[in-house]
Order: sequence, then structure tokens, then C-alpha cells
Amino acid sequence: MKSKQYFFHQLNLLKVLKIALGALIASFLADWLSIAYSTSAGVITILSIQNTKRETLLVVGKRIGAFFLACFLAYFSFSLLGYNVMAIGLFLLLFALVCNLFSLQDALVMDTVLMLHFYAEQSMSFSWIKNELFLLFIGTGVGVLMNAYMPGNVKIIRENQRELEVTIREILHQMSALIRKKDKDCLEGVLELLKMLDDKLNKMTIWAYEEHDNTLMSDNRYFIKYVELRKNQSFVLKKLYKNIHLLDTVPTQAILVADYIETISQTFHEHNNGEKLKRQLESIQEKMKGELLPTTRTEFENRAILYRILYDLEEFLQLKIQFVTALTEKEIQRFWK
Repeated sequence: MKSKQYFFHQLNLLKVLKIALGALIASFLADWLSIAYSTSAGVITILSIQNTKRETLLVVGKRIGAFFLACFLAYFSFSLLGYNVMAIGLFLLLFALVCNLFSLQDALVMDTVLMLHFYAEQSMSFSWIKNELFLLFIGTGVGVLMNAYMPGNVKIIRENQRELEVTIREILHQMSALIRKKDKDCLEGVLELLKMLDDKLNKMTIWAYEEHDNTLMSDNRYFIKYVELRKNQSFVLKKLYKNIHLLDTVPTQAILVADYIETISQTFHEHNNGEKLKRQLESIQEKMKGELLPTTRTEFENRAILYRILYDLEEFLQLKIQFVTALTEKEIQRFWK
């Protein structure tokens, strides 16, 4: 069921319907208003419908601004060389240069189509400029209206959060069990879980940014902050995995560390601020400092690895503490309570 949901999310049937219906409405409206080249309004609508509201408004704003630049450059080119192919070449050279200089590449194709209408009519009279403005505003206006409705990603993000945290808990649980074992050949199971975690984070990143760009009247950056937190913690888990792999004995201190990792696994949750776990970690670090010094090279190396594991765990917790500290009261009220 979830794979089917993701498939349809990727297919984006809603966008396909918006493009088809929007192009039809824009073309019909332009034709009803007796605007020449009415089908161009439909093309403009197609080019205006983006994946998110924010992206749509940004693209529309760029294209409207670029339109007036294009008119100026077209007038200059046609006045200098006449209404011929050489003038079109000069216009494209100048307009492409301006679009690249001012990051207006999104406007290049659409506004060029409108300028070619002047070439076809061999005129840049006020009535033809007004005609192209109508095409522009009808096309972009319908595009913005079609994208006014965007289904939210909050439900799918929340589901993914729960799956994400279950995966991380299982990774920590398996790491705790592995520390207790002298044979580390079964580490492949943890590696598979880490790969699964990366896949979930990649999907959630897309959904989090889409949700942010589709909610213009409210701030949903929380989900972006959350996914960045988990990405950073995933990186730490990979370091932890490598360090556990280096252990070749199970010293007494290893059991203490394994128990602590299991505690993290059991209490791992979005709303856990990590403070209590941080105090427990400091207590373990102090206890290990009071242990007798290693007497053999193997003991020394494994003790050093255990300290590295503790430092990794400290970084893992510190990332969460920093995340919680940076949250606003409004975000805590909205997303936690």
C-alpha cells in the first residue's frame, strides 16, 4: 500500500490534470476575449505550473519581469535590422545573455515565443504589445490559480517519521547486541538498516521541502530541520558502526556501553530532548575514567575504541539537544503538543 502511495506521489497525477485543464481554460479564455495566438496562453500555463506554490510564484514573477526586458530588446533588434531572421538572431543573443546574467533562464523560452509574434506580424505596435501582455497574464494567472490547491505532505511526513525512528531504534538495538558479541560477522544486518535509513531520509527530504514550499501562509520549516537532524545522526551512526566493527574482544566496560546504547534505543523519540541521556553518558564516562588501566596492547586498543564509541554517542545526543534548543516556542506548541 505504501509503495503504491509513493508511486502515485512520484507520478504526480494531480499536476498532469492541472496542466491539461489549465492549458484548456487559458486557451479558451484568450480565444473568448479575441486575443490573437490564443493557444499560446495555454502554453504559458503549462510552463507556469511547477511542483510547488512557491516555485510557481517565483517562476511567474521572473517571466513577467523578463517580458518587459524582452520587449525592449526585441524593439531594439527589429528597429536596427528590420523584421527578419537576423534581427531574431540578435534578439536571442542579447536576451539569452541577459537571462543568464540575471538568472532568468526560466523566462527565456516563454518570452521568446511571445516576441516571435511581433516578428510574425511585422509590428511592435501598442495593440500587439497589449495582445502579448494579455496572453502573458492569462497564461500565468491560470497557472497560479491551478496551483492554488496543493495537497499537504504532513500525513506522509509523519508516517515516514515514525518509520524512520523505528529504523533508528532497531539500528541502535542491534549495535548494542553486537558489542556484546566477540564475533562481528553479523554486522551486515546493521549495514542494511543504515542503507534503508538513507532511502527513507532521501524521500523525507523531498516531502519536507515540498511541504515548506506549498505552505505560503505558515512556516513548516520544522520538518526540514527534523530531516537535517536525522541526516546528521545517520552520519554518526555510520561512524559508530565502523568503530563497533573494530572491537575484537568484549571487555567489562563494553557491557556498560552496550547497556547504554540499548537505553538510547528504548527512549529514542522525536520529543526526547536528550538531556537525561547526556547526563547518563557523562556518568559512564566518569566511571570508565576510574577503571584500572589496561595491561595489554589488546585491552588498550579496545578501551580506546570504546572511548571513540562514547564520543560518537555524545555527538549523536548533542545533535538532538542543539535541535531542541533551536526550536521556537511556536514550533514546540504546534509540532510537539
